[in-house]
Amino acid sequence: METADGWIKLYRRLQDSPVWGRPHELRLWIYLLMNAQHWETKRRGDVTIRPGQVLRSYRSIIADCEWTENQSTRRWSTSRVKRMLDWMEAEGMVSTHG
Repeated sequence: METADGWIKLYRRLQDSPVWGRPHELRLWIYLLMNAQHWETKRRGDVTIRPGQVLRSYRSIIADCEWTENQSTRRWSTSRVKRMLDWMEAEGMVSTHG
């Protein structure tokens, strides 16, 4: 995974939002924030990625967000990622295409 230098701003009122009580969704949302395109437009093949957009497959999200728990690697299923993104979209946190 390509990492970029820099920072993202999180408001303290995040603790009052519905995502705060949902640790997996919070992890995914912060992942999306950290990987959103910033600055200029980037082209990937015939797809244009504008500032604020993220182009990721379910498979890459799953791989990038895996974690270790009780000495074993844990990861989300594709259906779990889809449900979390659907929830975030219903909450107005993200919009998805494709």
